[in-house]
Amino acid sequence: MQSAALKFAVAPVAMAIALALVAPARAAIAATPEPTIQPRVSGYVWSWSDGAGSTRRTFSQSQYGTASRLPKLVVEGDCTAGARVGDRIKLQWRDSTGRYRTEDTAYVSNCYGRYKLAFYPYASSGAWARGTYKYRLIIPGGGGYKYFQITYTKR
Repeated sequence: MQSAALKFAVAPVAMAIALALVAPARAAIAATPEPTIQPRVSGYVWSWSDGAGSTRRTFSQSQYGTASRLPKLVVEGDCTAGARVGDRIKLQWRDSTGRYRTEDTAYVSNCYGRYKLAFYPYASSGAWARGTYKYRLIIPGGGGYKYFQITYTKR
C-alpha cells in the first residue's frame, strides 16, 4: 500500500518538473515576434576620387586640362539603403533659369555598388566653362540630395 501512495505522490512532482522544462521553450517560441519590414534608410556615402572632402571645389583648365582628368564623385552603398537594381544615381547642375540638368548618371547594377560620376566642364560652345555652378547628387530609394558648388576657371 505504501508503494501505491508513493506512486501517486511522485507522479504530480514528475509532471510539474516536465511542465517546468517545456514551458520556457514554449514561452520563448510564443514571445518571438513576427519579422517586420523596417523602413529603408540611406546607406550611401559619397567621396571624391582624389580624396578631397569638401562640397566646394574649383577646377581650373590650367591644372586639369580636360574633363577626363577631373576628379570623379564616387558614390557607394548597398540595396539595404533603399535603391534597387535599375535605379539611377544622378549628378545634376543648375542652369541660369534655376532648372537642374542631368550631367552624369550611374545605374544601380548590383546590391553592393560603387559608382563614379563625372563632371563635364565645357560650355555649349565647347570651351572650358567659366563661373560657379550649383550641383546636386540624387540618390534613389530615399537617399535624398547632396549639394555641391563647383567653380570652373581658366587658371
